[in-house]
Amino acid sequence: MKYFAFSWLVLLFLPQVFAQNKDFIFEQITSEAGITFNAVHSITEDDYGFIWFGTASGLYYYNTSEIVQYNFSPENDNSPPSNKIIKVYRDNGGRIWICTGNGLAYFDESTNSFSRISFRESDRFLNDMTVSSIIEYARDIYLVVIDELLYHFDLKNPVLREVTLRDQQYNVSLLERFEDGQIYVGTTDGSTFIMGNSISTFTLLYKSYPKPVTAICQIDENIWIGQDGAGVQVVTRGGNLITRYSEDLSGNQRISSDRVRDIVKRKNHEIWIGSSVGISVISPEGIQNIDQNQLHGLPHLAVFDLYVDKNQGTWVGTWSGGLAYYNDYNFRFPHIRIGEDNGSATKSVVSSFAENEDGTIWVGIENSDLRKFDPKNMIFLKNDQESYKYPVSRVKSISTDKNNQHWMGTLYEGLW
Repeated sequence: MKYFAFSWLVLLFLPQVFAQNKDFIFEQITSEAGITFNAVHSITEDDYGFIWFGTASGLYYYNTSEIVQYNFSPENDNSPPSNKIIKVYRDNGGRIWICTGNGLAYFDESTNSFSRISFRESDRFLNDMTVSSIIEYARDIYLVVIDELLYHFDLKNPVLREVTLRDQQYNVSLLERFEDGQIYVGTTDGSTFIMGNSISTFTLLYKSYPKPVTAICQIDENIWIGQDGAGVQVVTRGGNLITRYSEDLSGNQRISSDRVRDIVKRKNHEIWIGSSVGISVISPEGIQNIDQNQLHGLPHLAVFDLYVDKNQGTWVGTWSGGLAYYNDYNFRFPHIRIGEDNGSATKSVVSSFAENEDGTIWVGIENSDLRKFDPKNMIFLKNDQESYKYPVSRVKSISTDKNNQHWMGTLYEGLW
C-alpha cells in the first residue's frame, strides 16, 4: 500500500504548474448593519447550512442574508463566556460549541442562548481557562484542550479527567476527528498522535520538526500534517514520510509559506493549504499559489482557517480581512489579465471589442490603446512591428465594416 500511495502522488503532482491558472475569485462577506470583524479564527456549518464563525472580538452567525453578532455580557450568564473565540465546533448531534479565552459553552437553539460549562477537577472549579479545541468522542463525551493540556469529560457530569499521551504530558495544539471516527492529536513539539481503542490510549504516528502542529487532514490513505514554521509533511497511516511541501522547495513541492494554518480537501480532488501568505491549491494539474496581490478578491494575505461546507463552497477566515467565500459555480467567466508582456495591470479599463477574420480579438482600452487577443491560446499578441505606435490612447468603441476594416471612436481624439 505504501508504494501504491507514492505512485499515486507522483502521477497526481507530476505537472509543475497548472496548464492554465484557474481563476479563484473570492467574495468578501460583509455586514450591511455595520458589524465589523477582522481576524476570523474558526468556521463551522450548522444543520441548516448556516455559517458560524469565531473572531477575536466575538461570535457571528451568517444565514446568507444577515450577520448576527453574539457578545459576552458580564450581566448575562447565557452569553458567550468571552469575546475571544478560538474554536467553533459542531458535534455529531448538531450542537454548536465555542472554545474561548475564558471557558467553554454551547449554543442552545431552543432559547437562543449559550450554556456555559462549569468544569470541576478534583472538586475544584477552574476559572480563567483558555479552551482551544474540542471534539466529540462518544455521545455526551468530549475531548477538550485547556491551557494546552488534554482532558476528557462527560457532559452529564463535567468533571475534567486528564489524558496523557504515551505515558507523559504533552502540550497539545490541535484535535481532529474525521468521518471514519479516527481521532488525531497534534502537539506543540511537532508530534502527531492517533487514538487507539479507548479515550486514554494514544500511539505516536509521526514526529516532525519541533514546530506546533496546526493542521491534520486525512486524504485517501495518507495523513497531511501542517505545522507553524515547518510546512506540510505527508505520511502514510503507518507513519512513513511520503513527501513534503515547503516554501524552500521548488516545483510541485513549493507552497506559499511554511507557516501553515489549515489543510482541507474538496471533492474535485483539490487540496487547499492555508498559510500566513495566502493559499496553495494542489490538484491533478499541478500547484497554484493564491495571494492577496493577485486579482482574486482574497481580502487578506494571512489565512487563519479553511472550511468546506456541504455544498463544496469554501470559506476562508483571514487575519485582518474578515470572512471570504469561494464556490466553483460563482464567477464562471475566465478572468483575462491585461498588461505589458501579459503581466497584471489592475487599472486597465476595457471599453470595446471587435473580431478579426482570423478569430483574434481587438480590445479597446480607455486609458491606453488597442490590444490584440488570441482567444485560442488565451494570450495577448505583440504588435507586428516593434516600431509601430497607435496614434490614439483612449479608445471608447470599435466597429468592423463589411470590408473587415475596423473603426475606432476615441475620447477627444476623433474617429479613426
